Amino acid sequence: MPIKHSVKPIAAFLSAALSAAFAVGAAAADAPEAARQANTAEKTAGDGSASFERFRNRVERIAAEHGVAQPTDEEMGLADRGSGEGNKDIKTGNGDKAEKDDELLKAAKKVSPVERIVDMGISKVRAVKGRDGTIMYIADMGRFVFTGSVYDLWQKKQLTTIEEISDAVSRMDLSGLNLKLETLNLARFGTGREHVTIFVDPLCGWCHKLMNEVVADASLRDEYTFDFLVIPALGGSSAKLAERLFCSESNAEKRFEVLRAGREGIERLLESSACAKEGYERTQMTATFLGVEAVPFVIAPDGRFSRGKPASLRGFLKGRATDAGTTPDKRSKH
Repeated sequence: MPIKHSVKPIAAFLSAALSAAFAVGAAAADAPEAARQANTAEKTAGDGSASFERFRNRVERIAAEHGVAQPTDEEMGLADRGSGEGNKDIKTGNGDKAEKDDELLKAAKKVSPVERIVDMGISKVRAVKGRDGTIMYIADMGRFVFTGSVYDLWQKKQLTTIEEISDAVSRMDLSGLNLKLETLNLARFGTGREHVTIFVDPLCGWCHKLMNEVVADASLRDEYTFDFLVIPALGGSSAKLAERLFCSESNAEKRFEVLRAGREGIERLLESSACAKEGYERTQMTATFLGVEAVPFVIAPDGRFSRGKPASLRGFLKGRATDAGTTPDKRSKH
């Protein structure tokens, strides 16, 4: 289902994200367009030194075309390539890490505002580590290959190893996103210290089975607090119910009781003539931003996530599984 919301928050985030990517990717801070083009390197199977020499020449050509100063090897991330030891800054993170991260953020702020965005039609990017320690990023079937540094805006740090990259893509650190759950379409259950975040739809069968499992296990609700974020993942009927739930009931605990009662429980709520829907729309924006494509979508306290209801919720939360044991309900595209 298409999600309608104000584009300003997303535009602001994209601007910040792209600025950081440009700054740490490969080119000079004064040439964001050059950085964007230079970071897309052709896939080569020949000599590594020759490949990076062609990359350097390409960057210099692009810089000349745009009338900007040619970036140095250090700015392009090519320093120490010729030593046979790989890029030391990227591979080993030479120098004080905190100072390096601070420099990256400062560099990001110097990049000029985004002028143009081109959708490259990339659906998947794989990080590949070579035997010499070099990390490259291959898009889809290999047409585009990116080189340079990756900065995780959520964790606010540069990812320098393949292990750090693997961990970053397999976990969602919600603490770094400054989410104010109480302002969203939140239904809460439990009193535990650790929080579990679950995206659900009012008409999703697996979501209700998951809610019933939580209610049935007293030890779960004592150990965890379950934050159910209600989104209209399954179409128009779900949208009416999700919006009505948000507008009619502001208490998160009571909202859970109504949500668990299903369609009939929500339809019994009194309609609100005046409803500020910003929080409702922000909930959908959050789901889209996190890549929630199906429900239920469960995020454990340690950041691991499950696309669908885990075969054993307790087992998943204790770290004995990394993904779902059931087929989730896909978000509607209509």
